[in-house]
Amino acid sequence: SVVDKIVMKDLKRYFNVRDLNADKRLFDLCCNESGTFFEVSNVAREVGMSEKTVRAHLEIFHKCCLVDSITKYDSKLRRIIKSSKKIYVSSPSIVAAVRGNAEVQDTAFLGQLAETYAYQRLRTYDKEVYVDRGKNSREIDFFLPDGSLMSSGLLLECKYSRHYRTR
Repeated sequence: SVVDKIVMKDLKRYFNVRDLNADKRLFDLCCNESGTFFEVSNVAREVGMSEKTVRAHLEIFHKCCLVDSITKYDSKLRRIIKSSKKIYVSSPSIVAAVRGNAEVQDTAFLGQLAETYAYQRLRTYDKEVYVDRGKNSREIDFFLPDGSLMSSGLLLECKYSRHYRTR
């Protein structure tokens, strides 16, 4: 009900949003895609908005602290700006509330919640967080560059398993 109040009432009042149903569909999509790369052109087609409108509404969601995004790490600023972004809803609780309890048994969904939670915790360090590529070109979920937490930076891969194993 809190999310519905923000998305359906506050956005209309404070940001003069006209199509609240499209906004709700966009936010639901953000919840479904939290922790994944978000291609604005694909999303625009899916929710029936222009790319410009999707970008504007994502900015509104960002201002309302509903979503955040990270880019791929690169030494060249131009490539960072052009790269696709990974979107995160601000809280795994919001993702779970929007998506419903029916998916609690789905390990992929629980992995998505775990990654969203990890991002939320990393943001408390008030440092830039990026996505990076490892030595074998596989995506690494989070990278905090030099000086963030460790002298050489921190790479963090987030996984979920129902079973805890010790080595």
